[in-house]
Amino acid sequence: MDVLKIDNLHKRFPVKGGHKICAVNGISFSIQPGETLGLVGESGCGKSTVGRMIVRLTIPDEGEIVFENQDLRRVKKKDDMRLRREIQIVFQDPYGSLNPRKKVYDIIAEPMRLGGEKDKVQLKNKVINILKMVELDESYLDKYPIQLTQGEQQRIGVARAFVTDPKLVVLDEPTSLLDIRFRGEIVLLLKKLQEETGCSYLFISHDLNIVYQLSHRVAVMYLGRIVEEGSAEQVFRNSKHPYTKALLSATLLPDPEQKREEFFLKGEVPSPLDLPENQCDFVSRCPFANESCKKKRPKPLQIEEGHTVSCFLYNEQ
Repeated sequence: MDVLKIDNLHKRFPVKGGHKICAVNGISFSIQPGETLGLVGESGCGKSTVGRMIVRLTIPDEGEIVFENQDLRRVKKKDDMRLRREIQIVFQDPYGSLNPRKKVYDIIAEPMRLGGEKDKVQLKNKVINILKMVELDESYLDKYPIQLTQGEQQRIGVARAFVTDPKLVVLDEPTSLLDIRFRGEIVLLLKKLQEETGCSYLFISHDLNIVYQLSHRVAVMYLGRIVEEGSAEQVFRNSKHPYTKALLSATLLPDPEQKREEFFLKGEVPSPLDLPENQCDFVSRCPFANESCKKKRPKPLQIEEGHTVSCFLYNEQ
């Protein structure tokens, strides 16, 4: 059974002039128990909006978000608190996501208090245990966020997400604002926590090297749509969509002796305002664009088991 299933999800934001920005434009995917799905793409492609809709910080316009067979758009009041415990988020900005006026103990304990936990002994034991899981000790309980390093602040953010024993955690670019020395530590910590808890992740990032390290499967977003999806090996070793190839070409490899084939895009990114439905969104930048691309939108095509791509290079459709 899927932990999470997204079906035909849409989100548009109104702007002046009666137009709407298509932030998320009909995407579908699923996440299995204990699995990490990496969601990648350029800034502004809609990745974070997807994450915010899953944790119900943003309301979708259309589509379904189903968590363990329960549609999150139709949650009954009695189930609301349980779902808030079972679906958590770690934000991009480690300091900005923590209340600067509260000590670490209260920051981590807050989700449990909101969930109805009143026993002070159990509460403190749980907080201490979760601190140990993120590799911090009891001396941090009385500290304020400003007294911590970036890496420690993000560990507190991770601890706050895991203190309620979630089944799904949305990781919204959790390493992008960290110094390079802290990024590897957080990736290893997230891997360890997943092994220990069996939790599923939606890992949102534009850092493809970290996505490859952490993800089992990868979905590539462009202007609110998923253009390619497959296992991490399929997407990184055998990418098909020209946009995916361009993203990988711009990524530095850990080994300076290794080189990727250079792949450059032309043209400008189209405006996300009222995108036309009768052509591929990527047509203005694609070096392989043909007449089909200008007349209709490509549908997802399975090119091998578990690997889909939306591109007329592989099927005229």
